[in-house]
Amino acid sequence: MKRLTFCLSLLLCPSIVLASLASSVGLFVYPKNSQSPEQIEQDDYQCYSWAKDQTGFDPINTTTPKNVEAKRPGADGSAMRGALRGAARGAIIGEIVDDDASKGAEVGGALGAMRGRSHARHSAQQQATHQNAQNQAQYEQRKDDFKRAMSLCLDARGYAAQ
Repeated sequence: MKRLTFCLSLLLCPSIVLASLASSVGLFVYPKNSQSPEQIEQDDYQCYSWAKDQTGFDPINTTTPKNVEAKRPGADGSAMRGALRGAARGAIIGEIVDDDASKGAEVGGALGAMRGRSHARHSAQQQATHQNAQNQAQYEQRKDDFKRAMSLCLDARGYAAQ
């Protein structure tokens, strides 16, 4: 029975609320002036609201950025440009090696088209990776700004927050 009472008192204790709001952004908070549980809860809520207003970021109601998928290269001309380059190279090599420029151009054109498509896919993947990294960095910066604002507010109200 004592164990159940202790567990219930932990669930209903307002200082646990402080820990959960603060821990939602990775803050550890300790009251320096023996604040009451009611005061702790009030300060926590007010500092959270103030930090949210100052930064425009709400870590509880914000999701991490979704990854951008690499776009499938469409009719951007990369395959055609690759085919033309490959056909030109193949024609030259075919003429030198086999005295048949058309056969070399045919093989070179096919290989060039594949290379052009591959280059376009690789470029699209690089762009998506760069965009994802940029989105994640912006999210982390906004979260850090929120943490600094909330820490500042809690510190001004007599808490050690880190």
